[in-house]
Amino acid sequence: TKDASRIWRVSEKLQYGMFIHYGMSTYTGIEIPRTPAPLADFPVDKAEPEQWARVAKEAGMKYAVLTTKHCYGHCLWPSKYTDYRVPDDHDIVRRFVDACRHEGIKPGFYYLLGWDCEHQPKMNPVQYEKFVNDQLAELLTNYGPSVELWLDISWDLGPDCQAALQRLYDHLHKLQPDCLVMF
Repeated sequence: TKDASRIWRVSEKLQYGMFIHYGMSTYTGIEIPRTPAPLADFPVDKAEPEQWARVAKEAGMKYAVLTTKHCYGHCLWPSKYTDYRVPDDHDIVRRFVDACRHEGIKPGFYYLLGWDCEHQPKMNPVQYEKFVNDQLAELLTNYGPSVELWLDISWDLGPDCQAALQRLYDHLHKLQPDCLVMF
């Protein structure tokens, strides 16, 4: 298909990159939690996105992908849709994007769709789909072009999952048509 051909061309041009899995789990040691950790467990001043981008450049990488939200539901940017996030003055996503661009690295994002132990249990599927759409719109409109967007645990969006994923893809494609979106 046309989309598959485009994905192949984009992936081929990207060649070599880095995936940075950083977040609440870095400090709790629990990858897939059942309950949220206290915000105090995440030391906002320990992130080193400038180092990550520098290492990527020194290794000859062309892109880097940062986990922006994982199973805890904790956001590495000051999302206006949750209080379970970094403070406004500690926007790790902003620092990551700026550091990547400074080093000539294309930034990308990873965002967990399902298994969010903070937000998903509190919402019905329609509310959670809106929450996801709103947060991803923040990421794709507040930080400039993103080379790719990884969306994980895509099967956990409720009984209307396939239609929800199509609506999500259509929404994201309108925001950044050149961003490679992967489910």
